[in-house]
Amino acid sequence: MLGRHVYQEIYDALQELEIGILVNVAAVHYDHPQYFVLIPLLRLLQILDENVSAATVMTYQLLPQMLERQRGAVINVCSQISCLPPTPLLSAYTASMVYLRSLSECLQLESRRRGVIVQTLLPGFVASSTCRPTFFTPSPTTYVRHALATLGVASITCGYWPHSIQSWLTSCLPQWLWVWVVSLLFRRHRLQSITLAKEQGVQAWRCFYSFLVKTTKHSWTSV
Repeated sequence: MLGRHVYQEIYDALQELEIGILVNVAAVHYDHPQYFVLIPLLRLLQILDENVSAATVMTYQLLPQMLERQRGAVINVCSQISCLPPTPLLSAYTASMVYLRSLSECLQLESRRRGVIVQTLLPGFVASSTCRPTFFTPSPTTYVRHALATLGVASITCGYWPHSIQSWLTSCLPQWLWVWVVSLLFRRHRLQSITLAKEQGVQAWRCFYSFLVKTTKHSWTSV
């Protein structure tokens, strides 16, 4: 976790640099959907520290020099989930996204007349190294290229037009239907993840026990 001294060290190191663009990416998530009271405290603090505190403090440190020069940009990468109805089993993560989106929108209103852009990006799913890109799940390179094209054009955007379609379709759902669907899916996902973790844990203990037995036999043989 980041302490006050870390932010001070970063601030001191950046004083001699002219920062033109700051990108805050709120990327800390759950390992799997989980009820709020069952989230490990360390993960909860990590979500607050990196998704909320880090973005807030870094903006607080660098925005003044941009305002003084009357140019620059702050890009806050949130999530589509910040503009959706309540999402059970992702409570802390969702709350952190809503906070960052609200902060970003307020700072845009405060800074736009002084030559500084504060943009809010609301992406959907982006492909990782473990999944292939699709039309609605672009590669990171594709998403960044589309998102950068919106800088200075839109202050609040999904950054990738197929994600905008997804966002619009989701917004058409009644809140009760959204909550029912995500609750059902996330509870199922949670149970599958817990079951898989238990199976992997058992397998790991079996491997360790087998290794221990073989090592012990080898030691006795050597004696």
